[in-house]
Amino acid sequence: MKASSNYPILENLFSRSDNLIALHCEDDAIISKNTNKYQKLYGENIPIEFHPLIRSEDACLSATKRVLEIAKKHNNRLHFLHISTQAKQIYLKTISTSEKNAYCKRVHHLWFSDKDGN
Repeated sequence: MKASSNYPILENLFSRSDNLIALHCEDDAIISKNTNKYQKLYGENIPIEFHPLIRSEDACLSATKRVLEIAKKHNNRLHFLHISTQAKQIYLKTISTSEKNAYCKRVHHLWFSDKDGN
């Protein structure tokens, strides 16, 4: 489940679950705003090099922070399905040990960047 417009659903799920919850965190509102910006410039055929700007670090980090707030509120265990930005990796490293009830797949998404295709 993606985070963002689903925050009320996530709040309900987290409040009722004792199980480990796994999520891919992206803020749909930020992605939609970014997509609209590039659709105005390129129509439906947005060049692939704009993908990391549409699914931006901000979209990832914003949702991650919000989901962690919800998980902390309900004392849930959380598994992030992807660490796809450096900002998210740094943020997760800096949260206090008591808040680290979150688990992550390794950062294989960080081995490559938008600069690798050039």
